[in-house]
Amino acid sequence: MDEDTRHFIWLFVGACVVLAIGIGLLRFMRARSVAILRKWADEGGFEILQRDQEFIGGGPFKWTNRNQTVFFLRVRGRNGCERSCWARCGGDLLGVFFSDAIEIMWDEP
Repeated sequence: MDEDTRHFIWLFVGACVVLAIGIGLLRFMRARSVAILRKWADEGGFEILQRDQEFIGGGPFKWTNRNQTVFFLRVRGRNGCERSCWARCGGDLLGVFFSDAIEIMWDEP
């Protein structure tokens, strides 16, 4: 095997490893975010009816870092009323990796 082929193989293997790590981190962020949302809903007595992740931008939040996740939610409260809100999961510094923080912005009063 010549030098160029060996170099290409190592480059390809490295790219696959980086891609696998990236996909793993995205899946971990998503799972952590969903767990944070479920905990918030359980503690507040809400049933999550709809959950849409905002991939571009931070919804109504002025500042969101790349380690935080933003969702649009439709929830039903204990009294049966349905409401919409935006949820930002994760802390300001390290996002969902090391924080269970959640911030809610309700769409309607």
